[in-house]
Amino acid sequence: MNDNINFKKTQIYNQILGNNLTHSIMLVSEDKELLDEYAKQIALTMFCLGEQKPCGVCQNCQKIEHNNMVDLLFYPQDSDILKATELNKMLDDVFELPFENNKKIYIINNFSAT
Repeated sequence: MNDNINFKKTQIYNQILGNNLTHSIMLVSEDKELLDEYAKQIALTMFCLGEQKPCGVCQNCQKIEHNNMVDLLFYPQDSDILKATELNKMLDDVFELPFENNKKIYIINNFSAT
């Protein structure tokens, strides 16, 4: 992980462990690599089945590492632009229960309201 952030010392990490995480989080940075890594750490911590979170070895951690976690969704999926069809699909999916876990995570990259 980027040396600028020690994820285990952040407020979000403590909220996840205390089961007090808000319903949504917006992460903003011009450093896409940093955002991707930070979002991955959030997902690993939230979905981890191990005692020490994230353990990196449990089934959920391995699924995330290999991009196979069905309750972790990235948008846009096929390009750098979030298309209306993807947005509509995501909005429909929000109302469906998670498949493997008790939560879902949506990561939306390159979002711009303009």
